Amino acid sequence: MGRTHKKGFTLIELLVVIAIIALLLSIVIPALNRAKTYAQRIVCGNNLRQQALGLTLYAEQNDYRLPWTAAGFWLWDVSFWSTEQIQEFGGFKERGTFFCPGNRDANPDDARYWQFSRLTGTYTEPQPIQDESTLPKNQKMYTFYRVLPYVYLIQKYNQQGVGTLTDTLVTGEKAKWITKLSEVRNAGSTEMVIDAVLAGPSQLGALAFFEITAGGIDELSGGTLRDHTNHRSRQTYPEGFVINGSRYYGPKPEGGNIAFADGHVSWRAFGNANDPDMWWRYTTGGIRFWW
Repeated sequence: MGRTHKKGFTLIELLVVIAIIALLLSIVIPALNRAKTYAQRIVCGNNLRQQALGLTLYAEQNDYRLPWTAAGFWLWDVSFWSTEQIQEFGGFKERGTFFCPGNRDANPDDARYWQFSRLTGTYTEPQPIQDESTLPKNQKMYTFYRVLPYVYLIQKYNQQGVGTLTDTLVTGEKAKWITKLSEVRNAGSTEMVIDAVLAGPSQLGALAFFEITAGGIDELSGGTLRDHTNHRSRQTYPEGFVINGSRYYGPKPEGGNIAFADGHVSWRAFGNANDPDMWWRYTTGGIRFWW
């Protein structure tokens, strides 16, 4: 009986198979990335919807006033007390509801974000969450605050009850900081809670949406963390890209979800930098907030 010889693949056949696999991967991987990005937008939108529900239900039982206090300075600084009220009236306990899944650094289980003002010193590694149950209400309202990857267009007040946010935005339009929902004229077009889309000076000496080195998180982490836009594009600005004298650098923002005062949430694309759908409207410490 003669031996049976199995025919193997030739080099050409192997190369053809490899080429086909590479082609399929080039088609599938971008599709998977787009699906992941879309899923993050949906989760982010649900986060904002839940927060908006907590805000409006609180307002309905408190003379239509929103739960806001003097703790913190930036639009994403939220007092311990305020988040407690949003959670209680919104019917959720998860800290992650205050964190956008499109943000690559911010972590609800890291005290450097969730309990930012309670930490002192420099921390290059994530810090455990500390117990807040014994903190006095006054400290929760006026001392301790969190740094969150969402922006709250709600008037801040000092302990004397005086509003601390500017009346006019960078664009020249009148600011629509919300104090009482009953005073909002057009709730369907009045932004209340929005994705953090922000740019500012970085160590690169550029106006970047991904490496903001001003602000507390950078200082608290010893330069190991950067504040940045929640939803970033895979596209980048060309080297030396300049608009109105400002040089832009790095990834472009995709846009952001926005929760309006009537509770609905919609996506707003960033658009073209020369003619954006979002505009630079507010500045704190050299950081530019866009919505």
